[in-house]
Amino acid sequence: MNDFYHIVSREGLHFLVQTNATHPIYKGHFPSQPVTPGACLLQMAQELLGLAIGRQMRLVRLTNLKFTAIHTPDKPIEVDMKEVGNNKYQIAIYDSTIVYAKMSAEYMCADSNV
Repeated sequence: MNDFYHIVSREGLHFLVQTNATHPIYKGHFPSQPVTPGACLLQMAQELLGLAIGRQMRLVRLTNLKFTAIHTPDKPIEVDMKEVGNNKYQIAIYDSTIVYAKMSAEYMCADSNV
């Protein structure tokens, strides 16, 4: 956060973020056509959830993960998380016209041993 992307706005578990098109990750993914790596989208969701909850989070389980489109850094994206159970969330990453990824994820606080 704050180097790879920054938060434009937030409402509860819904974030609007802008990725940094000059970040070095885009030089490797890919120089002539930069795309946001899927792993970076997953990390972004984890960090944003931690920010919303006020604790650092760790991914426990990821199911139904679908990357449905390629995100380029010129477009802001929305990250929407809905709690569907104890530490379980439905997450969608999209913009006004395209869904880039959606998943079911279970997290736990990073400082928890359970």
